[in-house]
Amino acid sequence: MDNSKSPRNSSCHLKALSPEAKGQTMITMFNIPSSPGLEPPFKMASFTLARGAKTNRDQHSVKEVWFIICGSGTLNYQDEAIPVTAGDAFYFESNEVHQLLNNGSSPIEVFSIWWGG
Repeated sequence: MDNSKSPRNSSCHLKALSPEAKGQTMITMFNIPSSPGLEPPFKMASFTLARGAKTNRDQHSVKEVWFIICGSGTLNYQDEAIPVTAGDAFYFESNEVHQLLNNGSSPIEVFSIWWGG
């Protein structure tokens, strides 16, 4: 199997559909095409966290999954520090506190899906 194109071995970038800069974080919300009465049961976004930056401590009623696309850093999850790198995925149950710190050598790109609440 050729892994030369995997996220761990390549430079990658998610296509920005509607980027919004918030400090050192670039957030992109994705609009999912739908028809009346056929709304998708989830929302999704991507964000890029600059080297040395961190997200706000986040806690919310929705359930969420993060996919680490590029980069590495530390996830502070329920007061536990967890190393993260490209290819990792994390599930957050409702009201679980989470924060991402980019203490790596390049930006971190994260793809997020959330639902419920």
